[in-house]
Amino acid sequence: MPSWCDLKYLRSYLEFDAQPIVKINDGSVVGHELLARLSLGDKRLSPEFFIPVLENHGLYPELDRLLALNAVEFLALAQGDGFVSVNIQSIESLVSHLNNPVYDGYQTRIHFELLESVEWSGTDSLLAINSASGKGFKVFLDDFGSGLSNLRTLLSADLYGVKVDRFVLLDFIENEAVHTLKLLVDFLMSGNKRIIFEGVELPNHEEFIKSLNVDVYVQGFLYGKPK
Repeated sequence: MPSWCDLKYLRSYLEFDAQPIVKINDGSVVGHELLARLSLGDKRLSPEFFIPVLENHGLYPELDRLLALNAVEFLALAQGDGFVSVNIQSIESLVSHLNNPVYDGYQTRIHFELLESVEWSGTDSLLAINSASGKGFKVFLDDFGSGLSNLRTLLSADLYGVKVDRFVLLDFIENEAVHTLKLLVDFLMSGNKRIIFEGVELPNHEEFIKSLNVDVYVQGFLYGKPK
């Protein structure tokens, strides 16, 4: 087992970056996504490399606790009324966050992003999403279009919004499918869903989204790298 998998040392290896989320219409920063990184010497590993190891050694709950602490510390230091988004890996992870008292007083400024690689349409999952919404948290379906999307989750009144996967956005741009994407956006927004396009890295990406003439959020290197 690598030394960073020892709970005693995990905190010293984990770092957290924040990436801005911007309102497309006026360029204002409305929130940040909190991203975990594992720092090993001069290397910084992204979650896809170290999360499976944490899960195999039963340490993912500790990462959840650190995410929650850092999210609240960030909000306490940040000016304004912006939000912080936290990635959620599983139904157990979501329930753990909902029961974490560190969020007291900050619920309305916390967004939970449910990874689309997880099936969220089950009864227990939908009840947890309902509980999150009832407590004031805002719940998003992350990486929309890349995984296990289904109408039952999308149509849930407790799902606050959807993050469109960057590869999905690139597919629409490469095929110049403005009308098709507009139909998808209109469908999602008809259910009062907030939409975030992620992976917006170039001016033409922004121009394509602006051509939809809708009020959405955007996230990507064009507006700021995680730091």
